[in-house]
Amino acid sequence: MKEVDLPTQMDPNFAAWTKHTKGIGLKLLLKEGHEVGKGLGKDKTGIVYPLQAQLREGKSTGLGYAAQDKSYQKEPLELPKPQGIPSWKKGASCEPLSHMHAVTYEQVQRQTKVIDMRGPQIREFTNYHEMSKAINHETNDFDGVKMSSVSFPELKHNLRLLVDISCNDLGEIESKITMEEDSLYLLKEEMKKLQKFSLKEKEKLTKLIEIKNMIHQYENSTKTLTEKLKLEKCVALFHSLQNTYSREFVAYDLTGLCSALVYPLVQEHLAAWEPHEKPKYGVEMFLLWREILLPPTSVEELALHNREMHDYERMLWDLWLPRIRDSVDLWNPRDYKNNKILKLFEKWRDVIPNWLFHYTLDHLVFSKLWRVLLNL
Repeated sequence: MKEVDLPTQMDPNFAAWTKHTKGIGLKLLLKEGHEVGKGLGKDKTGIVYPLQAQLREGKSTGLGYAAQDKSYQKEPLELPKPQGIPSWKKGASCEPLSHMHAVTYEQVQRQTKVIDMRGPQIREFTNYHEMSKAINHETNDFDGVKMSSVSFPELKHNLRLLVDISCNDLGEIESKITMEEDSLYLLKEEMKKLQKFSLKEKEKLTKLIEIKNMIHQYENSTKTLTEKLKLEKCVALFHSLQNTYSREFVAYDLTGLCSALVYPLVQEHLAAWEPHEKPKYGVEMFLLWREILLPPTSVEELALHNREMHDYERMLWDLWLPRIRDSVDLWNPRDYKNNKILKLFEKWRDVIPNWLFHYTLDHLVFSKLWRVLLNL
């Protein structure tokens, strides 16, 4: 295609129509460093005027219409025909091309001109072999590894991508390993705690088995004994449990064995007791059971409605109080010379809790005195 000859002198009427517009195009050019009257480009060697629009005559003046201005006419591009090769025509005979011969890959490599555009500058080589030799002699460092001077941006990008993916995978693996190590450490610590807990539970179980064996031994040894000896054996059993297994005695509330072991013996012991005749009978026995069954704190000083009865207080309520009630019913307050009831409460004052002592006086003794006074 031929070059178009454009005028190089500035037309004084050039772009006069811009006075009716904002002139945005010229402003952009001036902003980029363009000087009016000079060519475009960095070296100002480009065109000065823009491409001129021309009015075409006739209706059939489309894109392929040749303008009258020959300077803008396109000349047909003629390709040189290869000499010695006949054009193909319909009906023509196909004769073998005797002048054509095969070419090997090595010959192509030696004879082909190579243009290397992969580097910062364009280089020309006579063949591929010469390009390979030039590449092998030129090296540079890429991340500490010597590579060919010819840049391979796609390969470098893929390598960096693989390295990044590998680093991310290694980071995830390291995080998983750290989490697994932490989990393993926690499991080991938990296993140590469970082992200690298992040993403690095993000791507790061993002691409970020993306590069970002691109770069975007591039951087997007291089958043929008298009531007095059974009580002595039972007191000795509870003393042994309280001294040898003090923690288990409190933790498992072994005082609850009273209802099964002690109550029948105490009830049998008090069956023939006449309180007004023998006021001191059973005092020593109840003092022993008070030491065993009553907690060491001064809970007997508390009001009953603030707590529940202990085993010792329950034993007094169920076994001792009925015998005292029968004795007060037989008591005659008018016989002022008979002070057996007074002696009875004096003997039992330190044995029974305060609330039970006052309950007995209010509901049994004073009630009997009030009934007698009403009958006077």
